[in-house]
Amino acid sequence: MAETAEKIKDDEPVEDLSARRIDDARRWLREFYRNEGLDKTALARRLGLGKEGRTVVARFLVDGRLDDETNFARIGLAVERLRALEDGPEGVAKFMGFVETRCVKIVNNHLARVRDHHLLGAVVGPYGAGKSYALRKAQELSRHDGKAPIRIVRCRVTTGSLPALVSKLAINMGLIEREGPKISGLHEDIVRRLAAYPEFLVFDEADHLTHDKRCLEFIRDLHDETGTGVLLAGQMYFLSWVWQKADFRSTRGDEAIDRMAVSGPMAPFADRLSVEIAPGLDDAEVVDIAEETLNGTLTEEASKRLTGFIQHDFRALCEVLRVMRDMRIKAGKSIDHLLVERAWARSKHIKARQ
Repeated sequence: MAETAEKIKDDEPVEDLSARRIDDARRWLREFYRNEGLDKTALARRLGLGKEGRTVVARFLVDGRLDDETNFARIGLAVERLRALEDGPEGVAKFMGFVETRCVKIVNNHLARVRDHHLLGAVVGPYGAGKSYALRKAQELSRHDGKAPIRIVRCRVTTGSLPALVSKLAINMGLIEREGPKISGLHEDIVRRLAAYPEFLVFDEADHLTHDKRCLEFIRDLHDETGTGVLLAGQMYFLSWVWQKADFRSTRGDEAIDRMAVSGPMAPFADRLSVEIAPGLDDAEVVDIAEETLNGTLTEEASKRLTGFIQHDFRALCEVLRVMRDMRIKAGKSIDHLLVERAWARSKHIKARQ
């Protein structure tokens, strides 16, 4: 994400942070640091601390004591701001709680089946359906369940080549600190690690991996060599691309049923792929989530406006509810269409759709 945490000025008032908030911030920052493969200088810049913040970040990551409690508060606030930017719609859970939508149920059920049977699977759906939200919640709930732990690797446009993907996975697993070793050696290191300590790998935003088909062949190799269960999550484009490259044909004359990979370059990958399609929100879910979150009742016109704006997009709903919740502090129990319209106008999603 190009955005960075808001820069923290020396004269900015600092609220007292509890030990719990500081510990939560440290745990999140460690995971973010490991997953993103940043060096400490880059991490300090992402936090808005500048280059001179490298030492503070380094101490914070390893539980070292900083110069004073104000430093603890300042870096804790910086981490919370960055987390709000990075977590996106998941951040709304702080006041709306976990919402088990149709998408969440489908993702969780498919993930459980692929994980239990060590399959190579994919879950695809429209942008903003809430797939990442479901995956992160599944990871959280699966801790200490006695099965292979879930490791989520978030793909990006810069991950769309084989060397970048192998390096990112190796960094994520703690095998290396930054890019450098040859990918053939890293491949072997990853195989040895997974063979010794089985994990369940989730590649989110898998659409980026279609830029280099070797990325998917690498994932298939890991699955074949180690028996590691793998789930790829992306948009419908990902599945369409795989079908096209695998030269899929229908075995029954029905384009929606019983496809068979014939001879395309991705046929070996596609033959192993267990696919589930996750939907976006339906209108009833949009209204129910809004009323539960806002602790109010939408008028009929407000419901129509909200569902028309949202268009089944979970991300958009989370953003609008965040805005509406702040506005509702001064509003009454009833939620009319004017409040919906004002909230939508203030939402960042309206800019993206203009």
